[in-house]
Amino acid sequence: MRHLRRVPAYLVCLLIVGLTALPTSARNGVRNGEWRFYGGDQGSRKYSPLDQINRDNVQKLKVAWSWDSPDIKLIAENPKFYALGYEATPLMIGGVLYISTSMSQVAAIDAATGKTIWVYDPKSYESGQPTNLGFVHRGVAYWTDGKSDRIFIGTSDAYLIALDAKTGQPVAGFGENGRVDLTKAIPLAVRARNYAVTSPPMVCRDVVLVGASISDGPTKKEMPRGDIQAFDVRTGKPAWIF
Repeated sequence: MRHLRRVPAYLVCLLIVGLTALPTSARNGVRNGEWRFYGGDQGSRKYSPLDQINRDNVQKLKVAWSWDSPDIKLIAENPKFYALGYEATPLMIGGVLYISTSMSQVAAIDAATGKTIWVYDPKSYESGQPTNLGFVHRGVAYWTDGKSDRIFIGTSDAYLIALDAKTGQPVAGFGENGRVDLTKAIPLAVRARNYAVTSPPMVCRDVVLVGASISDGPTKKEMPRGDIQAFDVRTGKPAWIF
């Protein structure tokens, strides 16, 4: 089956920025205009209580800035690469947006100006086109203990990577040089070819959980299991697998 190449415009993230407003519900985990989890809060409500933008003024909105994904240059230089789409939802913590790209890169962006603060490229695409959905990714996870701030991504070549949120550099004390190999505990898993990660990890207290993207349709005879794996958020040591 031939894949159609997507127009690079799919890789442009347009963000309309509004001023923050005070939260209207103390019950919701989203505070001060921040979006610390993929689903908004740990309950994944996907709801923001901000009310400055409403049906009476929404027609007056204008684009404050736009940001180009680093994937654009990567795909232009490597015709064999293509992005299925741009499906990531950015996190927003302390005035900084954190987002993944379709090619499993991670970027930190100044939320006020749209300027790139840092980009981390794990070069996951070098393992080949990922199984199931191809080159597509949906986001990252955030964790802090008040001293350290980390961004986690599960990559298309099946690694869980911890990055310093301020610098974008891998956390040396996490796993092996900042990453954990997710294929080790999964029978039949072959990096990227039949086992990948497209969704953001989830952090609960001091544990980071990650799922998988696999091709498990009825025509696939011997495929890896889509187990959920959990790791210590500080060290990357395996906590449990289900």
